[in-house]
Amino acid sequence: GTKKGGCLAALKSSNGEEVWKTQRSGHDYWATPVVATVGGEEQLFISGVNKFSSYEPNTGKLNWDVEAGAKSMCGTIVWTDDMIFASGGFPEKETAGVKADGTGIKVWQNKVVCYEQSLLSHKNLIYAIADDGRAYCWDAKTGEKKWSEKIGRRGVMASPLAVGDHIYATLKNGTTVIFKASGDRFQKIAENKLGDDTYASPVALDKQLFLRVGKVDRGKRQEFLYCLKK
Repeated sequence: GTKKGGCLAALKSSNGEEVWKTQRSGHDYWATPVVATVGGEEQLFISGVNKFSSYEPNTGKLNWDVEAGAKSMCGTIVWTDDMIFASGGFPEKETAGVKADGTGIKVWQNKVVCYEQSLLSHKNLIYAIADDGRAYCWDAKTGEKKWSEKIGRRGVMASPLAVGDHIYATLKNGTTVIFKASGDRFQKIAENKLGDDTYASPVALDKQLFLRVGKVDRGKRQEFLYCLKK
């Protein structure tokens, strides 16, 4: 968006033709919109400028807005069957769970901040790797903190990834911490380091894990793509 205001638009994938465009107030939009079926309805979700918003994906019509505590939110909204979740960190700090039925009910919130990285929704639990390098696990419906654990230094850009019953959390220094997807307690499985830094989220495909990392040699930084397989 611009200082005059942003917009949300849908384009045909075949030729880029504009299908619809909806104006949005403000210009601090960093998050990627996502379409998901939540509360029995297909909705397009986006966060930003102190709002969690839902749109009708075929027309761009606004379904509802819910007030958010943080103005700037970069991570993509995640969801369960009837709620959505997001985190932001400028200037205020907030992680929140919101009913996705248009009632405007913010079910829970806390002051944990994931500024650039997205949360992870997995089996009715919400996981976060906060900016300070601490991992969190909350009950999705109530926001009850199940556990938290310091797993690295401050600096997180990548979003956590769930593969089976393991979660992969990649830190800015190139370290990937693997822990069990469980609300009982934090259980670290392994820790590995590739390169000198990582800004991209890990991706899993066909029993392979892809990581993009940076290496610095004699003052010059170059990125590499790794494919890991058992």
